[in-house]
Formats: sequence, C-alpha cells, structure tokens
Amino acid sequence: MRASQPQGRDPDRIPAPLQPYFGASYRELKWRWMGPGMHFIRRPGPSGASLLMLRIAPGKRMPVHSHGGSEITQILSGAYDDALGHFAAGDVADLDSEIEHQPVTTAGVPCICVSALDAPLRFPGWLARRLQPVFGI
Repeated sequence: MRASQPQGRDPDRIPAPLQPYFGASYRELKWRWMGPGMHFIRRPGPSGASLLMLRIAPGKRMPVHSHGGSEITQILSGAYDDALGHFAAGDVADLDSEIEHQPVTTAGVPCICVSALDAPLRFPGWLARRLQPVFGI
C-alpha cells in the first residue's frame, strides 16, 4: 500500500501522529545502536507490545527473523527489499507469525521506518537470539 508524499514536507519533521512517541525532529532523536549501520528507538507497550523506530544505513541486511505475533511497518523514508517485495516511503508491510524475512535496505539514503509489534521478534540465528534481550525487540 503506497501513500503519497506531501509537497514541501520538511524531511527532518517526524509525522504528527508519531510525535507524541518520538518527538518532532529526526535530528533530535537519541538512537540506540544495535549493529553496524543499524539504530533504533523502542517505546514499550502493554503485554510485550512495542513501537519501534528503525534507522538502517543503505545496503544493510537485517537479521533473518519472523514475528511472535503481528507487525505493521510503515516506511517513512528510504526503502528495503525482502522476499515479499520492495517497500519504499509510504508503503506499509503487514506481517504475521507465518512470515520469515530478511529486509535489505536499498542504496542511497537510510531506511527509516516505524514498526508496531504485538510480540517480540523471533530470530533463528544464535547471535541475534543472544542479543535480543539487550535490545528488547
């Protein structure tokens, strides 16, 4: 699903519905490191749910993962590809526990997205599983 970008939109301004959770400006965010070229901000929700904002550098591969429940991700800028297709700014990925994927960001600009998860991610790789409690995702 693709939404159109408003003309004249300030690229530093976080969309208004996300501002109560993250603030008004991308520049002012305090990103947490989770791997080379990968940063995130997590806002915990009830019963294991969370809201994540991710900033992934161009050309980076996220770890292979599936979902403990549902995940809805909106791409705010940049893009990524995975087994399900190409997702760019304005697109929404609606995933469930049956999907295993490995997003790879495209060249050019970092991919910034926001994800709403109702349960933690599932990682088949041992390193990602070991680090998961540190990051709380």
